[in-house]
Formats: sequence, structure tokens, C-alpha cells
Amino acid sequence: MSFLALSCVCCCQELQMKRENLRERDENIKTEEEKLKKSILKYNKFLQENDARRLRAVKKAEAERAQIRLKELEIQKLKAENDTLLARKEILEDRVRKAICYQEFLERATIIIGQVIDRLHTLQSINKELLESQTRLEKERESTKLKLIQYINKLRTVLLHCNNQLHQQQTQLDSIRLEAYKWVNTLTQFTGLCLLYSSVSQDYKLFMCSTGIKTEALPFHCSKRDAPVCSAKGHNP
Repeated sequence: MSFLALSCVCCCQELQMKRENLRERDENIKTEEEKLKKSILKYNKFLQENDARRLRAVKKAEAERAQIRLKELEIQKLKAENDTLLARKEILEDRVRKAICYQEFLERATIIIGQVIDRLHTLQSINKELLESQTRLEKERESTKLKLIQYINKLRTVLLHCNNQLHQQQTQLDSIRLEAYKWVNTLTQFTGLCLLYSSVSQDYKLFMCSTGIKTEALPFHCSKRDAPVCSAKGHNP
């Protein structure tokens, strides 16, 4: 009986241990299954992400190829434009070579224009100075003109006064000339009488000398020194 009980106890314990082992095994299996599920989910997620990346890469590659085709088209277009621009450049360079003489002319014209502008500024400065000088001279001229008018008026007054005096003196001169003319006539008559008297006196003296009568006794006597005086007076106008 005891042996059977012990055997039963041992069987129970052994069975209990098997159960525990089975339970642990089941738990381990469940854990492994969970891990496997997670791994599968991760793998699926990886595959999905990989597919998404592949799709994005494909789309990106397609876009890049499209961009490349566009760039190639653009390059061809730019090459055509470049060829056109090169041809245009050659035409313009040829025009520039032909127009370089005009450029030289324009450069010389620019220098000449600069000189003309400098000369113009100089002439404007000189003109300004001349205008200022002309204004100053106009003022001086007006002042001088006013002084000249005053001086001319003064001279006219003096000239009028002188003309009046000259008229008065001319009147006096005419009066003096008339008086002198009268005196000349009188003197001429007197000189003629003196000459006649001198001639008569000489003849009388000669007559008296021839007869022996002294001339001092005569009532009328004209000395020799009186005759030249009378003669001189006779020749004085």
C-alpha cells in the first residue's frame, strides 16, 4: 500500500514535471511564434518598404531619364541657338570691323566736342565778365554822359555869356574902328598940311637965303626936326 502510494506520488510528481515542461515548452513555442510573427511582420514591412523604395527608385529613374531627355533636347536647342549666336557674332564682328573707323571718328569727335565744351565754358565765363564790364561801363557812360551834359550846358552858358561879351566888344570895336577911321582921316589931313607947310617953308628959306634974310625973324618957322615928325605922321595910317 505504501509502495503504491509512493509510486502514485512519484508518478504525480513526474506527471507534474512533464506538465511544467510542456507548459514551458508551449510558452517557449508561443514566444518563438511571436518572435517569428514579428520577424515576418518586419520582413513584410521590409519587403513593402523595399518595394516602395524600388518604385520610388523606378519613378526617380524614369523622371531622371525624362529630365535627361529634356536636357538633351535643351542641349540640342542650345547648340542650335549657339550656332545661330556664333553666326550672329561673326556678322557683328564683321560690322564692328567695318564700323571701327566710325568709332575712331566718334572718339576724335568726342575729344573735339570736349575741347569745344571747354572753350564754350571759357567763352561763357569771358561773356559773363564782358557783360559785367559792359554793365559797369554803361553805368560809367551814363554817369559820364550826365556829367558831359551838365558840362555842355555849363559851356553853353559860358559860350552865351562870351557871345554876349563878344557882341559887346565887337560893338565897341566897331565904334573904336569908326573913331580910329575918323582920327586917321584927320591925321592924314594934318600930315598933308604939315608936308605942304614944310615944302613952303623950304622954298621960303631958300628964297630968304638967296635974299639974305634970316629965317628966325619970320613969324612962321618950322624947324628941320619937325619935318620928319610930320612926315612920319603923314605915313601912319
